[in-house]
Amino acid sequence: MVVGTNVYYGESPAGVAPSGCEAKLILSAVTASSITLTERYVAQPSNCRKPETFMLQVRDGQMLVNWMAKGKAKPKRSEWVQAFQ
Repeated sequence: MVVGTNVYYGESPAGVAPSGCEAKLILSAVTASSITLTERYVAQPSNCRKPETFMLQVRDGQMLVNWMAKGKAKPKRSEWVQAFQ
């Protein structure tokens, strides 16, 4: 089930613009403490990074996102969510 979209942005001569990398977010798993989403690119130009898996967890009243390589369980990086759109 598609639940959202990631649009990646990069630097262009005119400033910040979409890079052409757009990924649909596929709901992979839901538990009482987390939501897991996997990226699937709509069209993948050669400059797009590999699809990743995102795990969203609530910790101390804030949303934490863990980025993992597809098929891996250990996060590559983690960040606190600043805002949703």
